Amino acid sequence: ANQINTVKVDKQIALYQRSDHKEKFWQCRLRIKDEGGKKRYLIRSTYELDLEDAKKSAYKLLVENESLLKAGVSVFGVKFHRVWKEYFEDQNYQVSVGAITESRVASKRNMTNRWIRSRFASKAIDSITDNDMREYWQWRINFADSDEAKDALKETGGKYFAKKPKPVTSHEESMVISQIFLFAVSKLYIKSE
Repeated sequence: ANQINTVKVDKQIALYQRSDHKEKFWQCRLRIKDEGGKKRYLIRSTYELDLEDAKKSAYKLLVENESLLKAGVSVFGVKFHRVWKEYFEDQNYQVSVGAITESRVASKRNMTNRWIRSRFASKAIDSITDNDMREYWQWRINFADSDEAKDALKETGGKYFAKKPKPVTSHEESMVISQIFLFAVSKLYIKSE
């Protein structure tokens, strides 16, 4: 509905601009096979205003993303919830071989389920930016003073809603979040940078 000036470049590439974007960069819709061989669309910005430059950029994006897929890297975006779930399946395995304790895993699960998973569950992990994380921490630290927390406190009586996290709690939560992102890198769901 917001697409304007659509140009079909070839069977795999279509370019368009968006009427709802201030900068009229050309966006590209790439049709490529996913990890299972199914044809899917991948949307990326070319960050180009000139159509000919956008075509060149789209071809580069096509080659780059097909190469990443061949190397086993997901380009379609794995949801944060899936990574969180797989991370804790791995943590449960670590418990079964005696590498960590069950209480430690339970603590990590509760901490991340209550906060970061509920915040980013349906967001693709590769689309979570540094800015998203800054906003998350600002929200997380100031949550106790928010109307959202006060409403939840009235509804559930949950004591944790009424407290600001202590620095040690924030540090521990930050460590677990980092471990989840490193796990995503190890599974090739995101690139290390």
